[in-house]
Amino acid sequence: MFIPKGMILYKIGNYVDSVLCYDEIMETEPNHIMSLYQKGMSLKAMGQYAEALLCHEKILEIESANNNSLLEKGSILSILGRHEKSIECFDQVLKNDPSNLAAIANKANSLASIGQHSDSVELLNKSLQIEPNNMEILFQKGQSLQIMGKQNEALVCFNRVLAISPDNTKALFNKSKSLFLQGKITDALESLQIVVNIEPVYKEIAKKDSDFSKLGTNPAFRMIIN
Repeated sequence: MFIPKGMILYKIGNYVDSVLCYDEIMETEPNHIMSLYQKGMSLKAMGQYAEALLCHEKILEIESANNNSLLEKGSILSILGRHEKSIECFDQVLKNDPSNLAAIANKANSLASIGQHSDSVELLNKSLQIEPNNMEILFQKGQSLQIMGKQNEALVCFNRVLAISPDNTKALFNKSKSLFLQGKITDALESLQIVVNIEPVYKEIAKKDSDFSKLGTNPAFRMIIN
């Protein structure tokens, strides 16, 4: 009874009461894996990462090859900035399941976070062999390529996202950045104009962007961001 109730409470954002449901189950079954897992998810949603981590570590003491908890542990460690440790978790998942898309994508993200963009792109290419139209992975790959200075390849990724979702503002904004970094100022500003028309908040984002800030006195840029 308490597991479905806890899951419903989680779905409606009542994480505190959701945790209470799982605690009630674990008063009699302290190693109840589903309750530990769901409690960890609720704690994570509340930003209580250390406590959430303890739930998944307890699960892994019981089932060392529990991929779901390995993924969650890796995700929490990444949020906490412990990227090398998060990579160890994702590697354990991939040892159990080499085609696990979530583990590949999350490991790639952790690698990018520690500046290993080339290795990240290599992993993302594996992900795209499994799901060639996965927009998040295409975008992630584009960002790493952009940082690596490979703007043509980055633009291919952003354009593939836009072919699927033409109003994707993250892809449009980063497309405009890659165009700018290629020196194609007119094209970059055209793309930026489309972004701010969809989401005006990008005016402020462009103002603070380290690349676009170099266009501070450009009249066309000033017109877009004001």
